Amino acid sequence: MALDVFISYSTKDQKIVEDISQYLEQNGIRCFVAYRDIPKSVVWAKAITEAIEKCIMMVVVFSEHANSSDQMDREIELCVEEKKPILTFRIQDKNFAGAKKYYLKNINWIDAFPNPEKCFGELLKSVKILLPQRTMDDSSAISPAKEKSAANFTEPQSGIEMEYVEGGTFKMGATREQGSDYYDDEKPAHQVTVSSFHISKYQVTQAQWKAVMGNNPSNFKGDNLPVEQVSWIEVQEFINKLNAQTGKQYRLPTEAEWEFAARGGIKSKGYKYSGSDTVDSVAWYSGNSEGKTHDVGKKQANELNLHDMSGNVWEWCQDWYGEKYYEKSPPIDPKGPTNGSYRVFRGGSWYYYPRFARVSLRYFTAPDSRLNLLGFRLASSSK
Repeated sequence: MALDVFISYSTKDQKIVEDISQYLEQNGIRCFVAYRDIPKSVVWAKAITEAIEKCIMMVVVFSEHANSSDQMDREIELCVEEKKPILTFRIQDKNFAGAKKYYLKNINWIDAFPNPEKCFGELLKSVKILLPQRTMDDSSAISPAKEKSAANFTEPQSGIEMEYVEGGTFKMGATREQGSDYYDDEKPAHQVTVSSFHISKYQVTQAQWKAVMGNNPSNFKGDNLPVEQVSWIEVQEFINKLNAQTGKQYRLPTEAEWEFAARGGIKSKGYKYSGSDTVDSVAWYSGNSEGKTHDVGKKQANELNLHDMSGNVWEWCQDWYGEKYYEKSPPIDPKGPTNGSYRVFRGGSWYYYPRFARVSLRYFTAPDSRLNLLGFRLASSSK
C-alpha cells in the first residue's frame, strides 16, 4: 500500500507522535511510524529507507530531543535527496541546530507549542495541501484533473503567462533574514498556510492591458514595460473584462499569496528579496533603474520562476490594509480586513530604496490612487 506521510521523530517524543499519527489516520492520511510499523525481524535502516522512498512527504516532529537525534538527520537528508516535501511540527520553542538548521531553517513549519494538540487541525490542513490529490482508486498518483490544475498556462486573450504555486505553510512578516529593516506593521511574524493557486509570471504589461482595455494609461511607454498609473479600482475593471471575455475567474493575489509567492513558496531559500539576498540581481530600484521602469523579466527569477516581485513597479494586492492585522490574522488563507480605507500593495519599485523591495515590506494607498510606480499581476485559485 502506498503511504502518505513518513513521521520523523525522537523516540523520547513517542507519546505525542502516537497522538499525531492517530489524528492524521483518523482523517484519511496514511502514516509510517517506525516504532509501530517496522517488524522486529526486519533490518531497521533498510525499512526506514524503503518507507521514505514510498511516502509522499515527511512530517518532522521537532523538539529539544530531536535536535540531538542523528537518526532523524539521516531520515531528513534522505527525504531531501528524494526531493519530497518536508513539514516541520515544532512542539517546543527551540532553535534548529546542526544538520536540522541546514535542512529545516527555510522550509515549511508549524509552531505547535505550548499545546501541540490544539494544532493538529492546522497540521492536517497543511499536510492535505502538500499531498497530491488521490485518484478514485485511492492510489497516490496525481489525477488528470489535478495535473491540469497544477499546470502552468498562458491566458490566450491577453497572453499573460500564469505559473502554478503549490500551497504550503510559511512564516509571514518580519522574519529573521529581514534583519533590522522591517517596519512595525510587518510584526509579528506569524505562521500562514496558503492553498495552491496560479500567479502571473511577470507584472502585467502595457500590451496586455491594451489587449483587454483598449487604452494605455502608463507614464513610461513600451509594450513590454509594466503597466502603471492604474488604480486598484481600474484593475478590478480590467479583471472583470478579462473574466467576461474568457469565462475564467482571475483576481488580484491576496497579501498572503503574494508574500508566499515572492518568498519562493515551498521552494523558498529564505532570501531577503524575491529570489536573492543581492537586490541588484532581482530588482530594478532607485540605485539601478535610471529613474524609469524596465521591460518585465530582465532580472533573475525567484525560486518559482517569477520575475520582478522585487522592484520595477509596486503590485496591488486584493486586501484592505490593516496596520495591526497580523496580530489577529487567520492561520489559513487570510484575506485581510473586511473593510478599510486603503488597499495593500507590495514589492518596491524603480523609485524606491532596497529596503522597500523586501519580501515582507507592506505599503498601502487609497484604491483610486494612480501612480507611475504602481502596477499589478494576476492570480487565480487552483481547484
